[in-house]
Amino acid sequence: MRYLLIYILILLASACNNQQRNIAVDADSSVVAITIPQTTLLETDSGFKVKSNLYYHNDSLYSGFIEGYSPAHKLISRFGFWKGQKQGIQQQWYENGQLKETRYYLANMKTGTHTGWWDNGVKRFEYVFDKDIPVKRHCQWYKSGKLCSLFEYNNAGQPEGAQQLWYEDGTVKSNYVVKDNRRFGFLGAKGCVMK
Repeated sequence: MRYLLIYILILLASACNNQQRNIAVDADSSVVAITIPQTTLLETDSGFKVKSNLYYHNDSLYSGFIEGYSPAHKLISRFGFWKGQKQGIQQQWYENGQLKETRYYLANMKTGTHTGWWDNGVKRFEYVFDKDIPVKRHCQWYKSGKLCSLFEYNNAGQPEGAQQLWYEDGTVKSNYVVKDNRRFGFLGAKGCVMK
């Protein structure tokens, strides 16, 4: 019982911590736990500079969050950074408050499922990445909610399996399969034009 009470107290203490815990990959590829400081600055801050894909504030690598606001003072973006690199969840919103997209980064590399929505709440895209490499199924939808494209990737980021495109009326634009780097099926269409 005593150990249970200590465990509960530890959980409560960690729940009160207002810092975002995250995972980072060091240069030697070892995985370490990090905590992004709750420092939050505005994207319009004149001290921000981007050099070689790293984010600096007043000439120091930035760790914390950067937020963007609309002219109507509504939150439209919130991005996390650790030692100048994109880290953790990156989110954007439309002015109407609808979530626009959610992306995840690990040491400046896209990772996990990236999802976007149209301003009417309909899903716009869903992509999956592993260390910046596209993997698994990637889909896009028209604003109407109809599927626009479906592409499949192997773990090396190469197209493999079904590759399909549709017009908004549901007519097939392109439908082929990639196997052993060869295409089989109906080709010759342009990518989706997102209105």
